[in-house]
Amino acid sequence: MSDGKPQIEVIDLRPPLEGASSETPSTPTPGRLPPKDLTVEDLRPSSWAAQTGLYQHLEPASPAVPTDVMAVVERLAANPQVDVEKLERVITLLERIQAFQARAGFERAFAQMQPELPEISEKGQIVVKGQLRSTYAKLEDIQAAIKPVLTRYGFALRHCTEWPDKANVIRIVGILCHEQGHSERSVFEAPMDKSEYRTDIQSMGSTVSYGRRYTTIDLLNLTTRGQDNDGATAGRPGPPDGYLEWFPRLLGAADRGVTLLQAGWAEAPAAFKQYVVKYDKAQWDTAKTTARAVDDAGARSSEKKGTQA
Repeated sequence: MSDGKPQIEVIDLRPPLEGASSETPSTPTPGRLPPKDLTVEDLRPSSWAAQTGLYQHLEPASPAVPTDVMAVVERLAANPQVDVEKLERVITLLERIQAFQARAGFERAFAQMQPELPEISEKGQIVVKGQLRSTYAKLEDIQAAIKPVLTRYGFALRHCTEWPDKANVIRIVGILCHEQGHSERSVFEAPMDKSEYRTDIQSMGSTVSYGRRYTTIDLLNLTTRGQDNDGATAGRPGPPDGYLEWFPRLLGAADRGVTLLQAGWAEAPAAFKQYVVKYDKAQWDTAKTTARAVDDAGARSSEKKGTQA
């Protein structure tokens, strides 16, 4: 009779012990748990492995997750007590465990690898009619810098090119794979990078190269020196002496509110202010927004304390 609690069906997939009766023994056999004594804890791979050895390759600490699923399936298929439906459920369970452990292995290895990924220098230049438009990290420089690190942590990176049902659009797919089987993808779509100086084939190649660079940067969270931004920094002169030390401190003042930020700005040399307005205005605007948000948060906190008092 049901007591209103959900009923859990326990599937006993273990073959009977040699010479033993097919009936459930009244007392537990050493090293084996009869189905009626199984608990939810016993159904977890680590505990079940300790009892039967059946899932010993699925231990969370094991780097091999299970490497030969078919061997496990064949072992179960040879057991006449396992019907097709139960076998399919076991296969689904094995696949879920394998996928979970593969993803966990990927995330662990990526976290260990991340600090070793280098910053890439932007040696490539886009020059239009004799003028520098922008700089970028060359694909060959990126590959040369990351391949040894990827290999050391069991990763491989590849790309494929697709042609979606969109006029003149090229899709580049970056795939980062790990030796335990999990992979991540990054997709980049763009039209042909046409130019009066290139043929259509060269324009396609330019788009593919561009997509491979950006999917690689996206998948690995790479940074480059002077990220290219459509020529926004082209022709930018060097800052005044002392500017590179002063400007980060000014931006940091935003975290303490508008008053300190305005004081720092008021005391700055005119040359610094002119350089900010001309070349670093976006960062300056962001700092002002941050300072206002800090003041607003402080005001709300004060009002809340006054209400509670």
